[in-house]
Amino acid sequence: MHSKYGPPRKIRAWAAEQQLPEVTAPPALEVFVGAGTQGAAWADPSSLGSFALSIRGTTEACAVWARTADPVEVAAGFQKIMDGVTRPGLDVGIESDTTTATHIGQARSLAYHVWPSTGQTGFVFTMLNTAS
Repeated sequence: MHSKYGPPRKIRAWAAEQQLPEVTAPPALEVFVGAGTQGAAWADPSSLGSFALSIRGTTEACAVWARTADPVEVAAGFQKIMDGVTRPGLDVGIESDTTTATHIGQARSLAYHVWPSTGQTGFVFTMLNTAS
């Protein structure tokens, strides 16, 4: 999955440029988009696995989903991305890091904030994965 983020219109345009097939199955949309009417989802199969890109229906937040992925590799990749964002003038840091027991095993949520050192607004990037 190529890393693109921005306003929902840019994400929609990028998905169209890449000719990603839109997800239309109601059960999949319930997972990827959730409630609300502003969302959309696209499939992005690759040699690394089966992925989906979505815009959440209520918040219009961008999310990337992996059907099956190694949790250790996902965490390492997320860490690499966040390390790569760090530069002078940006405050990049851990917002939260929690592990919760679920019916399918342990689930980890790791969230980083990224915003200008002198500003109050920015982005929060979250990784969710399970050990099983």
